[in-house]
Amino acid sequence: MSTISYLISFLLLAACTGTPSKAPLTLWYDKPAQNWDEALPIGNGRAGAMVFGGVEKEQLQLNENTLYSGEPSVVFKDVKITPEMFDKVVGLMKAGKYKTASDLVCKNWLGRLHQYYQPFGDLHIQNNKPGDAAGYKRALNISDAVATTVYKQNGVKYEREVFASHPDNVIVMHLKSDTPNGIDISLDFTSPHPTALQKGTDDRLILHGQAPG
Repeated sequence: MSTISYLISFLLLAACTGTPSKAPLTLWYDKPAQNWDEALPIGNGRAGAMVFGGVEKEQLQLNENTLYSGEPSVVFKDVKITPEMFDKVVGLMKAGKYKTASDLVCKNWLGRLHQYYQPFGDLHIQNNKPGDAAGYKRALNISDAVATTVYKQNGVKYEREVFASHPDNVIVMHLKSDTPNGIDISLDFTSPHPTALQKGTDDRLILHGQAPG
């Protein structure tokens, strides 16, 4: 059973913003994500986030690869992937029988036993500035692995950048506005795990809990 303690550090700066770089490998949208499938992913191999790009409330759905339930088993099964088994899984996928294919893979192809990956939770960033948004755009620069959200509200230009650093092992969000005191936000964690509790200090918001099982 893995005990979790997650800390997110934010760099909140008021600065003049430029136009996001127009890299050739860019996904972009003119409205926020309505669900997980529409959110933009960032990650560093260990921690990741799905960025929704909301205006009134931004949402980052978070995960981290050591958060699991079950036994921390070091026993590995004898994994044998035969051509026949491979063809069977591919056939099931082509037929749209994804759960059957997934169950077959989990049973026969995965070496580590007794572990069930768990979601961490969600970070909600409430925008306390009222007003409709104009010129909205959110994008994922695949070349730089940076997710951006840009819009204007009450004549003020706002930009958010989210990326995951592998060397520093952090997820960073950089908030910008082109006017002093333009940023007024509140932060809040939610989690599907009933043991999860958050506590805040002057410069930190911490979510602490335990995975089920």
